[in-house]
Amino acid sequence: MCELCTTSLAIDVVESTIGTLLMIEKAEDDPIPFEITMLGILSGEFGPMADEFLEDDRVLDLIDRMADPTFQTIGPAGEIQVSEVFMNAFHDLADVELGDDFAAQIQVAVGEELENMYRAARAVTAESTGGVATDAFTLVDQSSINSLKKNNLFWIRENYTHNVTSGIERATAEALQQGLGRIELAADLKRRFAGQFDLTDNHWTTISSASLNRTRNTSQIRTYTLADVTMYTILAVLDRRTSEQCRYMDGRTFTVQSAVRRINELEGSNDPADVKNSMPWLRWDQGRQAPFVDVRGERIDFPSGADSRSDAANATIQDVAPLPPYHGRCRTTTIQSTETVRT
Repeated sequence: MCELCTTSLAIDVVESTIGTLLMIEKAEDDPIPFEITMLGILSGEFGPMADEFLEDDRVLDLIDRMADPTFQTIGPAGEIQVSEVFMNAFHDLADVELGDDFAAQIQVAVGEELENMYRAARAVTAESTGGVATDAFTLVDQSSINSLKKNNLFWIRENYTHNVTSGIERATAEALQQGLGRIELAADLKRRFAGQFDLTDNHWTTISSASLNRTRNTSQIRTYTLADVTMYTILAVLDRRTSEQCRYMDGRTFTVQSAVRRINELEGSNDPADVKNSMPWLRWDQGRQAPFVDVRGERIDFPSGADSRSDAANATIQDVAPLPPYHGRCRTTTIQSTETVRT
């Protein structure tokens, strides 16, 4: 890794029971394990809420009804099917009790952790600029933090609902095929649902990692602006786990203004889902050996072949995906470039 990276910003990749963790550190300091803390918040708050939900009288009543043959039908392949009315009611309860309420419960704690990441990234990046930028906060910084908090809670809420809802449906179908009675079904569903509510799986690690990575890189770009840095370089962690997308992006140099434009676009939107269009994740086309993105239903192919590293190619790419994360559990970040804006 370059000297600049080792003295100003290091990415420490460690193995643990919850997978790859992103850490920001100064050369002399201990790493700050933000993702460990984030996952701790999620699991610490969610576990008791999940237990309480599964013991709710309304939920138990729905489970009783789903197990009652009176409310079951036989599908075309002879499988037992539960009434959609009860399944939808169960989903609606989960959406409120374990979607909206969960997001509200963790709002303050998760928001504080994202702000801690933003401030840590500001301090490290400000130091890397040679003291030109300070770690003092501006109204622009606070606006970015508020937007990051809002977007993060939206994705926790939406991704949770999508994944758990599909898991509940599968678990119910499997349990019903066993012909379990009401009491047995309630116990079996509770056991199966507990697996769906496990917060140490890849799904939750991906959400935490993406939120923290986006927060760090937003803070870096805001700091580059204060320091009058005009160009930055994409820095991937190159090892056996590096994705094709990040290998492709590694070393590319973009204008700070291109990233600022995308950050402002996202922060100016009232719909957090716009992150998929403002900062889309990259997918890999094995045939072309290059990434592509889907933006508002349109596929955009990145340059491939000999011209994929040209200035023209970089200009195209920076207009579509100027900042990491580029995929789930992405470890890629940015460093300031000594280049100046090309004219």
